[in-house]
Amino acid sequence: MAWSGKDKVVGRGQPGGTRRQWMRREYLLSALLGLIIVGSLVITLVSVIPRSSAQPDFERHFYCTKCKSEFTLNLKDLSPEQQMKLTPGPYGQAGIDCPKCGAKNSAVVMARCVNPQCKRWYPVPMVSPAQGGPSTLICPYCKVDQAAYVVEHLPK
Repeated sequence: MAWSGKDKVVGRGQPGGTRRQWMRREYLLSALLGLIIVGSLVITLVSVIPRSSAQPDFERHFYCTKCKSEFTLNLKDLSPEQQMKLTPGPYGQAGIDCPKCGAKNSAVVMARCVNPQCKRWYPVPMVSPAQGGPSTLICPYCKVDQAAYVVEHLPK
């Protein structure tokens, strides 16, 4: 007797189904399992791969304390060591070398005033609050406390 696709499958875990129906279910389950494996592999790779190529691409304003010049540099052009010098720590920020006069560690980051009538750039103090420096940034031109101004003008 020849085997036909309509014969009942016995002992395969699906009593009452035809062989063709069982094979279709096996293919669907295999495809679903494959999609789950590929999806979890993609999620794992995306979370593990370092994103060093996605460095911030924005410019920072600097002020040289020696030659009194102002200039802008893109953060992606700075080395990681130079970027670390710009981060204020418990001893203030160190500063970077000035590209105009060549003075070592003399260029500091500038901040822009949040007051819409002023909007001028000014150098951020190199002395931290732990060393007696200011605890908030105050614009030297319009004398506005930057943090207080932002809090007062937050949308309600």
